[in-house]
Amino acid sequence: MLVQYANLKIADLTPAQLAKFGTWRCDQFYEKHESYGSWGEDLEVSQEYPELKLDFIDVGGFPVLLPRLPDDFASLRIDDWTISKDERVLTLFLTDIRATATYSYPEGWVGVCYRVADEDFYVAVVYHARYIVPGPVPR
Repeated sequence: MLVQYANLKIADLTPAQLAKFGTWRCDQFYEKHESYGSWGEDLEVSQEYPELKLDFIDVGGFPVLLPRLPDDFASLRIDDWTISKDERVLTLFLTDIRATATYSYPEGWVGVCYRVADEDFYVAVVYHARYIVPGPVPR
């Protein structure tokens, strides 16, 4: 399933809601580049530059904020996701279908997202590139 926007938008969040995760860091790794800036910093940049606007995606009915631009959403496919029994952690596996068409190996992402306290949305705290090895999926 290709990534879809969630009904919840960043613009809908109150300053109090934004403050709940603004100091959280998102550990990102892609093509030997690491980043671990705070969500507050990322959202400030997103406000200042409209072309870098971040927003929520829908994962099984849950709004999830990833460090990806909406322009990328059309090329991302949700391969699998799971949620902890207490619904505090959502883990997500994505494939970038552009990279799969361009390279001989599929490229994707894994995201670990925490539920924001007293809210119904999740925010990524880990977002790393992954290279997908063909074969059966372990269960």
